[in-house]
Amino acid sequence: MLTDTMMYSFSGLGVFAILGLLNPENPHMLTAVLCAVVPFVFSFVVAFVLYKDEVASASTSTPAPAEQASTAALSGPMEIDCPIPGTILSLTEVPDETFSTGVLGNGIAVEPSEGKVYAPFDGECENLADTLHALGLLSKNGVSLLIHVGLETVGLEGKPFKAHVKTGNPIKKGQLLLEFDMDAIKAAGCPTITSVLVTNEDEVGEVKIANNKIIIGG
Repeated sequence: MLTDTMMYSFSGLGVFAILGLLNPENPHMLTAVLCAVVPFVFSFVVAFVLYKDEVASASTSTPAPAEQASTAALSGPMEIDCPIPGTILSLTEVPDETFSTGVLGNGIAVEPSEGKVYAPFDGECENLADTLHALGLLSKNGVSLLIHVGLETVGLEGKPFKAHVKTGNPIKKGQLLLEFDMDAIKAAGCPTITSVLVTNEDEVGEVKIANNKIIIGG
């Protein structure tokens, strides 16, 4: 605008565009070149001064607590006691192939003598089913444990259950997590046999059963 320069024809992109700025009757190369160079230099200087690299280094980033727990490795064998009072059974005795075949994970079964579920370790309640019949727990060293109370109990819509913990709550070993009415479950025609499964064996190490306990990494 200051030099009264305009585009007379479309001559291409890049440096070829300069040719389109030349007046066919009175071409002035200097003004055409300035119209191309000045904006380039100005935008380069502004970008160089104002641009800041805000991308955090991956090596210095701090993982979230849940991520730290899930990636933690066992420093040695870990023993997990049955979280429900009762008679310990082999997982193969559960009359449901979903559990007895180990599709969901290796572990133990228990025929409850008392309708209470206690925390078997320090960690977090990773997931509590809306129907309260199943708990997903995560230990501080990364062991994921599924406790599924009874069979077909999802259809009871939580009525025989009373939760003392919510999803995301920290838990302490021995803490009462869940209560369930054994008589009500049986009256509804559902077995009370409960499966306790390690669901991430491939991450934490081999799962074995010994002395009515779940042994991990032994």
